[in-house]
Amino acid sequence: MRNIGSTMVLVGAFLGFAVPALCQAPPSARRGDHVDIYHGVRVADPYRWMEEMDSKETRPWVRAQDRYAREFVTAVPARDALRERLAAIADVTRVSVPLKRGEGLFFVQGDGSFSRRTLMYATANMSPRQLIDPTAGSDSLLLRRFVPSDDGRLVTYGVTSGASRWERWRVREVATGADLPGELIGLNGAASSVAWHPDGSGFFYERLEVPPQGAELTQQLGAQRVFFHRLGTDQSDDRLVFDPGDESLAVATSVTTDGRFLVLSVGESGSPNNRILIRGIGDNDGPFLPLIAEADAAYSVAGNHGSQFYIYTTADAPRGRVIAVDAHHPERSSWREIIPESAETIDSWVGVRAVGNHFVVGYRKDAWLAVKLFTTDGRHMYDLELPKVGSIWSFVGREDDPVAYYSLSGFADPGTVYQLDVRTGASAVFRSPTLAYDPDDFVTRQVFYTSTDGTRVPMFVTHHRDVRLDGENPTFMYGYGAFNWAASPWFQPQVAAWLQLGGVYAMPNIRGGGEYGEEWHRAGIRRNKQQSIDDYLAAADWLIANGYTSKNLLVANGGSASGPLVGAAITQRPDLFAASVIDFPALDMLRLEAFTGGRGWRSDFGTVEDKQDFHALHAYSPYHAVREGTCYPATIISPGERDESTVPMHAYKFAAALQHAQSCDKPILLRVSWGAGHSHGATLDDSMDTWADQLAFLVKVLGLDAPLVGLR
Repeated sequence: MRNIGSTMVLVGAFLGFAVPALCQAPPSARRGDHVDIYHGVRVADPYRWMEEMDSKETRPWVRAQDRYAREFVTAVPARDALRERLAAIADVTRVSVPLKRGEGLFFVQGDGSFSRRTLMYATANMSPRQLIDPTAGSDSLLLRRFVPSDDGRLVTYGVTSGASRWERWRVREVATGADLPGELIGLNGAASSVAWHPDGSGFFYERLEVPPQGAELTQQLGAQRVFFHRLGTDQSDDRLVFDPGDESLAVATSVTTDGRFLVLSVGESGSPNNRILIRGIGDNDGPFLPLIAEADAAYSVAGNHGSQFYIYTTADAPRGRVIAVDAHHPERSSWREIIPESAETIDSWVGVRAVGNHFVVGYRKDAWLAVKLFTTDGRHMYDLELPKVGSIWSFVGREDDPVAYYSLSGFADPGTVYQLDVRTGASAVFRSPTLAYDPDDFVTRQVFYTSTDGTRVPMFVTHHRDVRLDGENPTFMYGYGAFNWAASPWFQPQVAAWLQLGGVYAMPNIRGGGEYGEEWHRAGIRRNKQQSIDDYLAAADWLIANGYTSKNLLVANGGSASGPLVGAAITQRPDLFAASVIDFPALDMLRLEAFTGGRGWRSDFGTVEDKQDFHALHAYSPYHAVREGTCYPATIISPGERDESTVPMHAYKFAAALQHAQSCDKPILLRVSWGAGHSHGATLDDSMDTWADQLAFLVKVLGLDAPLVGLR
């Protein structure tokens, strides 16, 4: 790519600048006359028919769109070289953070994208052995999740036959590697948790009604009810433990490490706010007692000592704190503060973990991760010195074990797993991937910019150390701004490839995320969503004004819950971006909650049932914001054909609307990942094909006359 340093190799003859344009237009789509009326407002939905995603009209159109997109990118000469580069990056063995149960460690081993995974088991006296490889059987299943019993003798695990989040759960003996008879259904990867009874006799889980075959993309998720499955019995005999009585409520089940209590977290689906109910583990017929009676904030049990529970909460502390609540006196007036709220925000994803009579607490300081260790009475012990700058998703360890495990990753680093001695703060490498490149060749810095309302917003910017920043750098700008996630460096093979090619990658920490606590989150969600969009647009303006890139080289990127963000950005400011890459997106904000788990998004996006929410949604909904006669950025939209989270009709309808409205020759492509779910379900080869097509698309539409195809 342009402006790359002396260690870069330019191969001009290999490039996409000579690619001839395709002569034919993309396949046209029928525009219907469907109109909905919301609170007296008539809203046209010309592509409503595409919501029947497997119909005889929709499917052939999608197939034709996908063929058109693939022909476009295949004509780019650099495409094969990009695919080879991605293969070199993804040809790495990755492992998850291990769980210690009994005398053994359980961890997942997978490829560069974790699309194919096996469960490994190791002890101090035994090298790791493969415990579960669901791809080895005749039905070639995919391992989704696993939960070992407390003594490590058994492990229950969920598998799927493809992209679906509907899992089948089995139980395997660790010693023999054999499965026990029977299989459980009704567990959904987006809505079910599993917790073993401490005596290993069975486990608690949340069951939902499985939709009829063919309705997985359309039927809403139903109520979550908690059951207990006793080993050796049929699922039909499972005992009902708890019924929330409301389909809008989400339940998460756990058992305390000491085995004394069953703990239920109950709250509105998708909302961080919840209440906590507890019951003695052996009290099968007794009522659940409220440990936290009101869902007025976020509450998460970090550990317990007898009847005293340690809880991370945002109650009266939008940046988070730790309190102690006695089960015998749970009233708010009896709460004791253990770790007070500070100027730094407790990261809601890393959270607070009780390990070895200590609290491991992940904080965000201007979006950077900082980890502090405390005693259980709240005394600060030390700040953890991380081996390098990067992201940690969680610390894994038990209250009765002084060892915690964590994985530290970055934009170009798939992550090294470390073992932490919480007493001394010493970290040792547990597993480290072997890479074909040095991730330290890439530098990540933090900048700050001012948003539309004067708020100071941080942003990560990453590039190869030899890239010269002079305003002519192809720049990928990713944003999220939802569900309280603090955006921070995380590994994706296609991003590592972009950086190796000489590109710049920017990640603004826009509102709607959790970088500065619950206030930052609330400032960018529901009726405030436009502020999140404004933060993203302000970041783009800043990158251009400060000599990182130009309008001709800036790429808007997002997906899933940030699909609305990026879709709104290119429809509100189409002149600001040269291109956009949109993955697995939500884009029709008025129909989001009508499908699968969409009701769980209400907490961050609102509901059309509320008049004010509707007006906010309608104002920025990307599908409804498309205007005929506008020149939109070159755009490639990449949905998963079997995505049950953001169902592909969002991508179909938005692509059709953009193609109909486009007033210039910038291409709008719909490139489908067949058989894939929400960023999963496809093979690694399928994923690399998708990424190579996206990068080839950018080589073509950005007019990169000297892209990088190798590093010395």
